Amino acid sequence: MQRAHVLPLNYFATDGIEHFDLWDGYSITKRRHNIPALMGNSLMGEAFGRHDKEEMHCHYWLEYRYQFDPFHPGVCKGIGTKPDQLGTKIDDVERTMKIIMYAMHIAKKSKTGYTWVLGLTESDPPFIDYLTNLSTEVYLSGENAIEEIRQCVWTKSQLEELKTLSKRISDLFNQPRSKKEYHRLTRAIAFFELACCTFNLDISFVNFMISLESLFNTDRAEVGYKMRSRISYFLEQDDPHKRNELANTIKKLYSFRSDIVHGEGLAKYGETTAKEYIYQVESVIRDVLKKILHSDDLTEMFCLNREKLGVVFDTIVSGVPLSMWKSTVGEKSGHCKSAKSTSPPPSPSQ
Repeated sequence: MQRAHVLPLNYFATDGIEHFDLWDGYSITKRRHNIPALMGNSLMGEAFGRHDKEEMHCHYWLEYRYQFDPFHPGVCKGIGTKPDQLGTKIDDVERTMKIIMYAMHIAKKSKTGYTWVLGLTESDPPFIDYLTNLSTEVYLSGENAIEEIRQCVWTKSQLEELKTLSKRISDLFNQPRSKKEYHRLTRAIAFFELACCTFNLDISFVNFMISLESLFNTDRAEVGYKMRSRISYFLEQDDPHKRNELANTIKKLYSFRSDIVHGEGLAKYGETTAKEYIYQVESVIRDVLKKILHSDDLTEMFCLNREKLGVVFDTIVSGVPLSMWKSTVGEKSGHCKSAKSTSPPPSPSQ
């Protein structure tokens, strides 16, 4: 029996694409049913309550279609997956949907948000027999609504990048690791998602900065200087002019961060300046995460321990090409493998 888990996407549109396959049974599909009506038919109208924006602003949903086995109700197998591929736990489907949303916010700046995961039967009309609230919502600010709505439109090439990023992030979050091990790349992604889904400007900015620090800070000495030099060389090593401009931007952003955590922030800079700084830091961390996630080599680099990564950054800042980082620490390929694990990935709230 076929079933589906769907995650309605608020403020998401495409330039004419009605269905886009991601991987392993996950896809983005134009919504086929009236969500409040399905809720009412399934006796869940009261649970739906004030979340009627699911119908007003939702034209697409993230979908996982799977084969339901009544003898193993907690396990499902995605439609279109390989015959020898193992089934997936229902809880892992929800985690993977959240990971795809992490990738969505990294792939491009948009206000796409989500609230409910619904379980649909194959009947016509479908019956909702499962519902859970993931409690992560992103709203339009109202001030630049036209531009924000335009940002919610995805092209085919952007969806292809989303497919690549979401699969890589899923592999990263599912790597086997001990509870004591600090995984700086997955932690940076989690803080980035927190920043995207936080309405308070100060807190959003600080979470973006923490995301950057998770990647580039390896000790407590000269943190501000090391952050701006390491980030600027990482992104603009071959262009001195752009590198200096970026270093000055990071210096300014780090000063704003210090003011926020020491009790000033908006009161000192004003809301307009604060929003400008948030836009700048979000752009920087998005560029950083994309550059890492699109490269096996750089993904491996950020799996190094604190001491080795510090050595790599020092040599890059001294002028050694980023592509030669392995020679600086005598590292061999395969340090960070994309192995599957049964342990759940950390959520942005952790």
